[in-house]
Amino acid sequence: MDDDLRKRFEPLYRATDYVVEDPRLQCRLRIDEPCERLSHWLRLQGYAAAAFITACNPRSEIRTDAENREAMARLRSAVEALGLPALRGLGRAQVGDHHEPSLLVPGLALEAAHALMRRFQQNAFVWFERAAGRARLEWVQPHPDQ
Repeated sequence: MDDDLRKRFEPLYRATDYVVEDPRLQCRLRIDEPCERLSHWLRLQGYAAAAFITACNPRSEIRTDAENREAMARLRSAVEALGLPALRGLGRAQVGDHHEPSLLVPGLALEAAHALMRRFQQNAFVWFERAAGRARLEWVQPHPDQ
């Protein structure tokens, strides 16, 4: 991702709440902020890290609800094929009403998260390492063919 796009989108990503809304876990992530609830849950479940990911609005280009639902179904299938759990989430703008269905995927390796988000043409995703105890923004380098 080039610097102009990063400068354009980083404030938007930072002004988003990444909310896990799953029966197994409810918590809110914000970039560069701690989340004790997620750290504790990851420890109890035996995971070192988790990725908060979406397939909605590839390259931050708004798509229809139907297109986003189909993309999320494909993402969920891809995660299931890896044998990993997927907890339901929602990326929700702190101002306005923009939101994107998302998944929290514990146990997904960082490199695998990058590859998956590249496949789904995402600019970035949220990464959480239990040891660090806070969420961080991970930028995705697009595949040369994209």
